[in-house]
Formats: sequence, C-alpha cells, structure tokens
Amino acid sequence: MPRYGPTPPNRSNVLFDNLFGEVDRTATLETISSGISSVIENAGLLLADADVLAQAKRYERAEFLAATAREEMGKIYVLVDICRLNFGRHEGLLRGLCKAFYGHEIKHAYFELSARRYPGITNLAEMKRAFRNETQRWWPSGYESGEPDMPHDVYFYRELNLYVDFDNYAKTWSIPKMPAKALIFESEFLGTPVTRAEEVLKRISATRDIELFEPDKLEILNRHFSLQTIDDRTDTHEIERLYQRVGEDLEREFGLSSDRFEDSEVHNWPLYSFL
Repeated sequence: MPRYGPTPPNRSNVLFDNLFGEVDRTATLETISSGISSVIENAGLLLADADVLAQAKRYERAEFLAATAREEMGKIYVLVDICRLNFGRHEGLLRGLCKAFYGHEIKHAYFELSARRYPGITNLAEMKRAFRNETQRWWPSGYESGEPDMPHDVYFYRELNLYVDFDNYAKTWSIPKMPAKALIFESEFLGTPVTRAEEVLKRISATRDIELFEPDKLEILNRHFSLQTIDDRTDTHEIERLYQRVGEDLEREFGLSSDRFEDSEVHNWPLYSFL
C-alpha cells in the first residue's frame, strides 16, 4: 500500500497507484468498469438536480450542474482511453490520463470530442487540432482588437454561474444572475444544456446496457489496442482494423453484433496522445 507524506497526496497519483500499483490487469479492468458505473449513476443524479433547478428558473445553477455532469461523462471516455493502453509499458501516458481525470478542461474536451460533436473529422491530425482548441485555457484577443481576453469555456459554465467576481473589461462586479440564460433554457427547438447532456447520457447508458463497460468486454478492447501506441500520425485505416478485430472478438465470444459495437460510446477516437 503506497504511503504519502505530511502534505495531501496528489489525487492523480493516488488513482494511478490504485489502478496500476500492486494489482494485475484483470483487477485494473474491474476497477475501471466499476468506476464507469459509478460515474454514470452520478451524472444521472447531477442532471436530475439540474432539471429541478431549470424548472424553477434557477438557470445559472442549472447550467453549472449540467456542465458538471458533462465533465463526469468525460471521465468515462478517459477511463475507456486507459483501456487502450498497455498497463505495463505506457506509464507516462497512463499517468497523464489519471491526471486528466481531475482536469476540468481535459474532461470538457473528452466529452465534447468523444460524444461526437465533430462528426466531420476524418483523421487524428484533425482531432489533435480540435483537442488543442478544446483545451486552450486562455484566448488572448490582441492588443488592438478592443475585445476582452477570453478564458476557457468551463469558466463560463462553472465559476461565472456561481461566484461574484470583478469584471476587468466592464470595470464592474459580475453577479451570477443573467436574464439571457433564459434564452438557452427555454428554447424548444435547440433543447437546453440539461436535455442535450441527457441525450449523451442515454447513449452512454445504452452502451452500459449491452455490457460493453464490463471488464471482460474492456479486456477485448485492451487486447487489441494495447499492441501499439496511437497518435496523430497513425493511419486511420489502422484504427479501423483494430476496431474490426475488437468487433469480431465481441461477436465471436459474446454474440454482440458489429453494428451495436460501432454505435456504442466505446467506438471513438483515441485521444490519450494529445495530453
């Protein structure tokens, strides 16, 4: 059992130690599977609470909880990405993913990209550029533009919806009470931050229902993807071949059709090399 010093331990190190320390591959996959189940449950609870707040027109707090639920779901894609690596050889990448489990911007990017917000992306070089955009923590506007520098989107979803702060651009206090929020919560055509997050949770839950998050199914993903490291230089056809082999084993060993696997939330772009 790892021992930590007088200061609080780094949470990502604790997660790494428990996933990959003195345990074998089977135990690691079981822990990951259990974690995914816990995250699905918690995301559902967060969205239920967000819906209560939205119904009461407390839109700022509702948006905060919806954003938190999206980040929780981002953790699922992080955990699935872990299953694509060799647990004995890829320590650096695995530590990066354990750190990503606690990073707001990274979880946001995993959710946005893995939940297929960018269906037009055809290769990992394009995905890398999208990932960089989704994790950019600060967007300077330029000295002569007259526009304010912009923080990451999670600032607007989280801090701005909860806390009073001083707005340096407007030179006044900002209060988390914004009438314009009604526009994004009362649109029947586009849906709301809560309903859009609920749609992704339904897809994730459908993947759970066909048991693709179970340890024996994650083992098949690990069996094939852990044989090589995938980055932005990896040919798209090679990734397709790996997924084809995973699908063939799932059908042969568990009777799961390839169509159901391809429609699942396990069948998406590996992102770990972009951390």
